[in-house]
Amino acid sequence: MQLADNTTVQSMHMAKYVPNLKKNLLSYRLLLKDGFELAKWDLDVAIMIRDTFVLKFTHHRGLYILLPYADQINSCLVRQPTPKLVQWHLRLAHLNFGAIKQAARDGVVEGMHLTKFDLAQDYNCEVCEVAKARRMSYKNTKPYRTQVPLERVHIDKGGPITPPTFGGKMHYELYVDEGTRYKWLFLLASKSESLANLKKFHVSVERQHDYKLKTIMTDNAKEYMSKELNAYCSGIGIEQLYTNPYSPEENCVVEKSNYTVMNKVRCILQACGMDNRYWGEALRYVV
Repeated sequence: MQLADNTTVQSMHMAKYVPNLKKNLLSYRLLLKDGFELAKWDLDVAIMIRDTFVLKFTHHRGLYILLPYADQINSCLVRQPTPKLVQWHLRLAHLNFGAIKQAARDGVVEGMHLTKFDLAQDYNCEVCEVAKARRMSYKNTKPYRTQVPLERVHIDKGGPITPPTFGGKMHYELYVDEGTRYKWLFLLASKSESLANLKKFHVSVERQHDYKLKTIMTDNAKEYMSKELNAYCSGIGIEQLYTNPYSPEENCVVEKSNYTVMNKVRCILQACGMDNRYWGEALRYVV
Protein backbone atom coordinates (compact mmCIF):
# COMPACT_ATOMS: atom_id res chain seq x y z
CA MET A 1 0.00 0.00 0.00
CA GLN A 2 1.61 3.26 -1.19
CA LEU A 3 0.11 6.53 -0.08
CA ALA A 4 -0.22 9.63 -2.25
CA ASP A 5 2.90 11.26 -0.82
CA ASN A 6 4.97 8.48 -2.49
CA THR A 7 7.19 8.29 0.59
CA THR A 8 5.49 5.70 2.75
CA VAL A 9 4.93 2.09 1.74
CA GLN A 10 3.24 -0.44 3.99
CA SER A 11 2.75 -4.11 3.19
CA MET A 12 -0.79 -5.36 3.69
CA HIS A 13 -1.30 -9.09 3.98
CA MET A 14 -4.22 -11.18 2.69
CA ALA A 15 -4.90 -8.66 -0.11
CA LYS A 16 -7.16 -9.56 -3.05
CA TYR A 17 -6.94 -8.05 -6.55
CA VAL A 18 -10.19 -7.04 -8.30
CA PRO A 19 -9.48 -5.70 -11.86
CA ASN A 20 -12.58 -3.54 -12.33
CA LEU A 21 -12.65 -2.07 -8.82
CA LYS A 22 -11.94 1.67 -8.98
CA LYS A 23 -11.22 2.09 -5.26
CA ASN A 24 -9.13 0.06 -2.87
CA LEU A 25 -11.09 -1.21 0.11
CA LEU A 26 -9.50 -1.79 3.51
CA SER A 27 -11.05 -4.24 5.95
CA TYR A 28 -11.15 -3.01 9.54
CA ARG A 29 -11.04 -6.60 10.78
CA LEU A 30 -7.98 -7.45 8.67
CA LEU A 31 -6.21 -4.29 9.78
CA LEU A 32 -6.64 -5.46 13.36
CA LYS A 33 -5.27 -8.89 12.43
CA ASP A 34 -2.34 -7.18 10.71
CA GLY A 35 -1.25 -5.52 13.96
CA PHE A 36 -3.08 -2.19 13.86
CA GLU A 37 -4.94 -0.94 16.93
CA LEU A 38 -7.81 1.50 17.05
CA ALA A 39 -6.69 4.68 18.80
CA LYS A 40 -9.70 6.91 18.07
CA TRP A 41 -13.11 6.39 16.50
CA ASP A 42 -15.94 8.89 16.27
CA LEU A 43 -18.40 10.17 13.65
CA ASP A 44 -15.81 12.36 11.91
CA VAL A 45 -12.46 10.66 12.08
CA ALA A 46 -10.77 7.35 12.84
CA ILE A 47 -7.13 6.76 13.73
CA MET A 48 -5.33 3.41 13.70
CA ILE A 49 -1.79 2.79 14.95
CA ARG A 50 0.79 0.07 14.38
CA ASP A 51 4.09 0.67 16.16
CA THR A 52 5.03 4.21 15.02
CA PHE A 53 2.90 4.13 11.84
CA VAL A 54 -0.40 6.04 12.00
CA LEU A 55 -3.33 5.79 9.57
CA LYS A 56 -5.94 8.55 9.60
CA PHE A 57 -9.41 8.15 8.13
CA THR A 58 -12.08 10.81 7.59
CA HIS A 59 -15.81 10.06 7.44
CA HIS A 60 -17.53 10.71 4.08
CA ARG A 61 -20.94 9.43 2.94
CA GLY A 62 -21.03 6.50 5.30
CA LEU A 63 -17.46 5.39 4.68
CA TYR A 64 -14.15 6.13 6.33
CA ILE A 65 -11.67 7.29 3.69
CA LEU A 66 -7.93 6.93 4.20
CA LEU A 67 -6.22 10.30 4.06
CA PRO A 68 -3.44 10.40 1.40
CA TYR A 69 -0.59 10.73 3.87
CA ALA A 70 0.75 8.95 6.89
CA ASP A 71 2.39 10.17 10.05
CA GLN A 72 5.71 8.71 11.09
CA ILE A 73 6.18 9.82 14.67
CA ASN A 74 8.50 8.91 17.48
CA SER A 75 7.43 5.96 19.56
CA CYS A 76 7.65 8.07 22.72
CA LEU A 77 4.77 10.18 21.37
CA VAL A 78 2.53 7.20 20.63
CA ARG A 79 0.31 6.24 23.52
CA GLN A 80 -1.77 3.12 23.23
CA PRO A 81 -5.20 3.15 24.85
CA THR A 82 -5.15 1.46 28.25
CA PRO A 83 -7.53 -1.54 28.43
CA LYS A 84 -10.37 -1.22 30.92
CA LEU A 85 -9.19 -4.22 32.91
CA VAL A 86 -5.75 -2.63 33.33
CA GLN A 87 -7.37 0.69 34.30
CA TRP A 88 -9.23 -1.02 37.14
CA HIS A 89 -6.06 -2.85 38.09
CA LEU A 90 -4.35 0.52 38.58
CA ARG A 91 -7.33 2.11 40.34
CA LEU A 92 -7.56 -0.73 42.87
CA ALA A 93 -3.90 -0.47 43.91
CA HIS A 94 -2.70 -3.27 41.62
CA LEU A 95 -5.27 -5.82 42.76
CA ASN A 96 -4.78 -9.14 40.98
CA PHE A 97 -6.69 -9.50 37.72
CA GLY A 98 -8.58 -12.59 38.85
CA ALA A 99 -10.16 -10.72 41.77
CA ILE A 100 -11.11 -7.82 39.49
CA LYS A 101 -12.81 -10.15 37.02
CA GLN A 102 -14.72 -11.87 39.82
CA ALA A 103 -15.81 -8.49 41.22
CA ALA A 104 -17.07 -7.49 37.77
CA ARG A 105 -19.06 -10.73 37.41
CA ASP A 106 -20.58 -10.33 40.88
CA GLY A 107 -21.33 -6.64 40.36
CA VAL A 108 -19.89 -5.66 43.75
CA VAL A 109 -18.12 -2.53 42.46
CA GLU A 110 -20.31 0.34 41.35
CA GLY A 111 -19.41 1.63 37.90
CA MET A 112 -17.29 -1.37 36.94
CA HIS A 113 -18.56 -2.36 33.51
CA LEU A 114 -16.34 -4.95 31.85
CA THR A 115 -17.41 -6.70 28.68
CA LYS A 116 -16.97 -10.39 27.95
CA PHE A 117 -14.00 -9.41 25.80
CA ASP A 118 -12.39 -7.60 28.75
CA LEU A 119 -12.96 -10.57 31.07
CA ALA A 120 -11.38 -12.94 28.56
CA GLN A 121 -8.11 -11.01 28.39
CA ASP A 122 -4.98 -11.78 30.40
CA TYR A 123 -2.36 -9.18 31.23
CA ASN A 124 0.99 -9.17 32.99
CA CYS A 125 1.80 -6.13 35.11
CA GLU A 126 5.56 -5.55 35.13
CA VAL A 127 5.26 -3.26 38.14
CA CYS A 128 3.58 -6.03 40.16
CA GLU A 129 6.23 -8.57 39.19
CA VAL A 130 8.97 -6.30 40.52
CA ALA A 131 7.26 -4.70 43.52
CA LYS A 132 5.59 -7.88 44.81
CA ALA A 133 8.57 -10.17 44.27
CA ARG A 134 9.75 -12.04 47.32
CA ARG A 135 12.29 -14.64 48.12
CA MET A 136 11.21 -18.25 47.87
CA SER A 137 10.50 -19.83 51.23
CA TYR A 138 12.36 -22.84 52.47
CA LYS A 139 10.15 -25.90 52.34
CA ASN A 140 9.81 -28.10 55.39
CA THR A 141 12.02 -30.93 54.22
CA LYS A 142 14.02 -33.57 56.05
CA PRO A 143 17.63 -33.13 54.93
CA TYR A 144 20.32 -35.65 55.66
CA ARG A 145 21.69 -35.28 59.19
CA THR A 146 24.76 -37.15 60.32
CA GLN A 147 24.66 -39.29 63.46
CA VAL A 148 28.44 -39.46 63.86
CA PRO A 149 29.95 -37.14 66.48
CA LEU A 150 32.18 -34.34 65.13
CA GLU A 151 31.47 -35.27 61.51
CA ARG A 152 29.89 -31.85 61.03
CA VAL A 153 29.97 -28.97 63.51
CA HIS A 154 27.88 -25.83 62.97
CA ILE A 155 29.28 -22.50 64.14
CA ASP A 156 27.58 -19.13 64.54
CA LYS A 157 28.39 -15.87 66.21
CA GLY A 158 26.17 -13.43 68.12
CA GLY A 159 26.71 -9.80 69.05
CA PRO A 160 27.77 -7.17 69.65
CA ILE A 161 25.74 -7.18 72.87
CA THR A 162 25.47 -4.09 75.05
CA PRO A 163 26.33 -3.60 77.76
CA PRO A 164 29.49 -5.78 77.61
CA THR A 165 30.21 -8.28 80.37
CA PHE A 166 32.34 -7.32 83.35
CA GLY A 167 35.25 -8.93 81.51
CA GLY A 168 34.72 -6.77 78.41
CA LYS A 169 33.13 -9.49 76.24
CA MET A 170 30.71 -8.23 73.60
CA HIS A 171 30.31 -11.29 71.33
CA TYR A 172 29.78 -14.99 71.75
CA GLU A 173 30.40 -17.97 69.50
CA LEU A 174 28.28 -21.10 69.62
CA TYR A 175 29.40 -24.52 68.35
CA VAL A 176 26.78 -27.25 67.83
CA ASP A 177 27.65 -30.83 66.89
CA GLU A 178 25.15 -32.09 64.32
CA GLY A 179 25.39 -35.73 65.40
CA THR A 180 24.90 -35.27 69.15
CA ARG A 181 23.58 -31.67 69.33
CA TYR A 182 26.14 -31.04 72.05
CA LYS A 183 27.02 -27.35 72.44
CA TRP A 184 30.19 -25.41 73.21
CA LEU A 185 30.36 -21.69 74.01
CA PHE A 186 33.09 -19.08 73.69
CA LEU A 187 32.83 -15.46 74.81
CA LEU A 188 34.73 -12.98 72.65
CA ALA A 189 35.97 -9.45 73.11
CA SER A 190 36.31 -9.13 69.32
CA LYS A 191 35.45 -11.20 66.26
CA SER A 192 39.12 -11.74 65.46
CA GLU A 193 39.30 -14.39 68.21
CA SER A 194 37.43 -16.93 66.04
CA LEU A 195 40.57 -18.69 64.78
CA ALA A 196 42.03 -19.06 68.28
CA ASN A 197 38.73 -20.51 69.51
CA LEU A 198 38.59 -23.01 66.64
CA LYS A 199 42.12 -24.22 67.38
CA LYS A 200 41.30 -24.58 71.06
CA PHE A 201 38.06 -26.43 70.26
CA HIS A 202 39.75 -28.74 67.76
CA VAL A 203 42.51 -29.84 70.11
CA SER A 204 40.16 -30.23 73.06
CA VAL A 205 37.46 -32.40 71.45
CA GLU A 206 39.91 -34.72 69.67
CA ARG A 207 41.92 -35.27 72.86
CA GLN A 208 38.81 -36.10 74.86
CA HIS A 209 37.09 -38.32 72.27
CA ASP A 210 37.97 -40.96 69.70
CA TYR A 211 36.45 -38.98 66.84
CA LYS A 212 38.02 -36.54 64.40
CA LEU A 213 36.62 -33.14 63.48
CA LYS A 214 35.81 -33.43 59.76
CA THR A 215 33.61 -30.51 58.69
CA ILE A 216 32.62 -27.09 59.98
CA MET A 217 29.69 -25.10 58.60
CA THR A 218 29.50 -21.32 58.97
CA ASP A 219 28.03 -18.28 57.31
CA ASN A 220 30.02 -15.94 55.05
CA ALA A 221 31.35 -13.67 57.79
CA LYS A 222 34.82 -12.27 57.09
CA GLU A 223 36.40 -13.98 60.09
CA TYR A 224 35.27 -17.39 58.81
CA MET A 225 36.62 -16.73 55.32
CA SER A 226 39.98 -15.32 56.36
CA LYS A 227 43.16 -16.67 54.81
CA GLU A 228 44.51 -17.70 58.22
CA LEU A 229 41.46 -19.81 59.10
CA ASN A 230 41.33 -21.32 55.61
CA ALA A 231 45.01 -22.22 55.80
CA TYR A 232 44.54 -23.86 59.21
CA CYS A 233 41.57 -25.96 58.06
CA SER A 234 43.14 -27.04 54.77
CA GLY A 235 46.40 -27.89 56.55
CA ILE A 236 44.77 -30.42 58.87
CA GLY A 237 42.05 -31.66 56.51
CA ILE A 238 38.96 -29.94 57.93
CA GLU A 239 36.35 -29.25 55.25
CA GLN A 240 34.68 -25.83 55.31
CA LEU A 241 31.06 -25.38 54.24
CA TYR A 242 29.40 -21.98 53.83
CA THR A 243 25.77 -20.94 53.63
CA ASN A 244 24.50 -18.86 50.74
CA PRO A 245 24.33 -15.10 51.40
CA TYR A 246 21.29 -14.01 53.43
CA SER A 247 20.25 -17.64 53.96
CA PRO A 248 20.59 -18.42 57.68
CA GLU A 249 18.08 -21.25 57.22
CA GLU A 250 20.85 -23.34 55.69
CA ASN A 251 22.68 -23.29 59.02
CA CYS A 252 19.52 -23.90 61.02
CA VAL A 253 21.12 -26.38 63.46
CA VAL A 254 23.06 -23.62 65.20
CA GLU A 255 20.67 -20.78 64.30
CA LYS A 256 17.81 -22.44 66.21
CA SER A 257 20.09 -23.18 69.15
CA ASN A 258 21.24 -19.57 69.10
CA TYR A 259 17.65 -18.35 69.26
CA THR A 260 16.76 -20.78 72.06
CA VAL A 261 19.69 -20.05 74.37
CA MET A 262 19.35 -16.27 74.07
CA ASN A 263 15.65 -16.48 74.95
CA LYS A 264 16.61 -18.40 78.08
CA VAL A 265 19.29 -15.83 78.95
CA ARG A 266 16.79 -12.98 78.77
CA CYS A 267 14.33 -14.91 80.93
CA ILE A 268 16.98 -15.63 83.58
CA LEU A 269 18.18 -12.03 83.78
CA GLN A 270 14.64 -10.67 84.03
CA ALA A 271 13.42 -13.27 86.55
CA CYS A 272 16.41 -12.79 88.85
CA GLY A 273 16.59 -9.04 88.49
CA MET A 274 20.25 -9.29 87.54
CA ASP A 275 22.32 -6.61 85.85
CA ASN A 276 22.41 -7.06 82.09
CA ARG A 277 26.20 -7.24 82.27
CA TYR A 278 25.78 -10.77 83.62
CA TRP A 279 24.54 -11.99 80.24
CA GLY A 280 27.83 -13.85 79.69
CA GLU A 281 27.51 -15.81 82.92
CA ALA A 282 23.84 -16.55 82.20
CA LEU A 283 24.79 -17.76 78.72
CA ARG A 284 27.45 -20.10 80.12
CA TYR A 285 24.89 -21.44 82.58
CA VAL A 286 22.31 -22.11 79.84
CA VAL A 287 24.75 -23.84 77.48
